[in-house]
Amino acid sequence: MRAMERARPRFFYSLHNAGFCGAYFYASHRAPALFHAFAALVASQGLPLHRGEPEVPYLRTLAPGVYAQFGVAETYEYLARTLGGDPAPHIDAGTSSDDWLARVCDAFSLVCELPYYTAPGLADTAPAGVSRREGLRAGLAREEALLAECAAAFAAIAARAPDHRLTRSVADYLRRSPARLAADRAEIEQPVYGREATRAEALDAAVCKPFYRLLYLGEVFRLAGMVGETALAATLRARIETLAAEMARESELSVLPLRPLVAAQAGAGLLALSALADGDLDATPA
Repeated sequence: MRAMERARPRFFYSLHNAGFCGAYFYASHRAPALFHAFAALVASQGLPLHRGEPEVPYLRTLAPGVYAQFGVAETYEYLARTLGGDPAPHIDAGTSSDDWLARVCDAFSLVCELPYYTAPGLADTAPAGVSRREGLRAGLAREEALLAECAAAFAAIAARAPDHRLTRSVADYLRRSPARLAADRAEIEQPVYGREATRAEALDAAVCKPFYRLLYLGEVFRLAGMVGETALAATLRARIETLAAEMARESELSVLPLRPLVAAQAGAGLLALSALADGDLDATPA
């Protein structure tokens, strides 16, 4: 925060990575020409531009694969609307760097989210034959089943689990997930989710979002090994392999090489700097 106050930058670029998705961006200002250049850059590296569901439901889309930057206020309002009551107990983090910077100066802020894994279907905008609500409901059911499995396995070792980052991660996931799932279930009852989903949206909802919850079951597997629960660890390993294989079959998941990811992230930053230097950046806040 102090560095931002001293430097008052014209351009702020947070280096991020995502997990299982296409490439996508967050931007603080509307810049249609620049967003088109981002899409061309992603395509030039053989990467799919993300056309699935947004990372969180309350994002605003500025262009295909580009969303408006958001902060804790948007999270607060989403939880207030979907859960009712005071959302504060469900929020235990601060806001984004971009949100703070907007209080300091009028900088162009950019985030480029690049995946470790992707699937060709995440760029497919053909009709899926199901509504967004149906796709998201199927994904939420899968997430809830994974949450229950994770909770049961963790309960067997929680008393002996070490004070370790994996223990804290799993405990935090189990504590926070019920409210998040309840909020998402309430959200998808809105009329906008009644339209037909694209194949990318349906795949993202039913496979990619639950994939992230599978990672927590992997953390419990590792903790079981730490405390010497070899039988439980073996059971969890087999279960994780089965679920991961299912998700890979359903999505045609592939692991991405590093070079095109680095090229896309570096290239996006250079394109933004060039637009700023040439005065081609729309100054309209997103």
